[in-house]
Amino acid sequence: MVQSLLRASCRCSRSLLARPASYSATTWPLLRRNFASSPTPRDEPLPWFVDPSSLPAAPSSSPKLATAPVPTAPPAHLEQHLHQLHNHLSISPFLDKQSIVYINAREADPESTWVDWVVVASLRKGREGGLRGAIEGVRTFLAANPIDSSPSPPSSAFAPPSSSPLITGLPTPPSKHARSRAASPSRAEQASGWAMLDAGNVVVHVMTEEARGVWGIEEMWRKIGEEGEKERKAVEKMLKGEQLEEEELQAVRAKEEQEGEGFEEMTEAELKVVREREGKKVYDE
Repeated sequence: MVQSLLRASCRCSRSLLARPASYSATTWPLLRRNFASSPTPRDEPLPWFVDPSSLPAAPSSSPKLATAPVPTAPPAHLEQHLHQLHNHLSISPFLDKQSIVYINAREADPESTWVDWVVVASLRKGREGGLRGAIEGVRTFLAANPIDSSPSPPSSAFAPPSSSPLITGLPTPPSKHARSRAASPSRAEQASGWAMLDAGNVVVHVMTEEARGVWGIEEMWRKIGEEGEKERKAVEKMLKGEQLEEEELQAVRAKEEQEGEGFEEMTEAELKVVREREGKKVYDE
């Protein structure tokens, strides 16, 4: 009985798809096309009491695919071996890509600095609680992609790249007991709003916009660079036998005091000129 019903339903289905004898070969395709394009219930007029805006939107026939974030172009002064780090930082969901600054520490303080580059970045507005996630994301990247400071000579005194970057500034994550008492780690992080990652030849500072203004990392390095430039120009003038201005003489004194008793970093010619200038100044006074 059941098999008979199934065979009958199959015959009915085939008969619906077949062309009836009463229709010609040209008329039947037109009828089928009109039937296929008949209005759906959605196309029919809505009752007067139905608000069209309350109906769900029809699904799009071509859904949009999620696109990957595009890194910004690196600054012109940034060395090639740092471009990969820049690409990572500029697409970080935690960081404001317009806030990233790269400081060439070797140029600012070539005789005293222990690092090649200093990077400063601010957290995005509304993501101030993501300090830990931001800095740990950078650590994970640099651990897998150590920056090779190949432009530096092999005898360079600068720190080598580290495969185990160290984070400073983050509090120890709270225990489960502390978390159960609503001791959120993000509150402790926001207290300072700053974290630093030491990767050997590169140091990365991540902070809130407010903490960035408090710590003044960029201003500090700007002053270091200006003072270093004054010292270098003063020494060049001394070696040429030119008279130094008072400000230039103070810069050379500061360098002499910084080097200590041995003056290891100053050449004998520089020391001779400094002492001669100092003696002449005392004599004139």
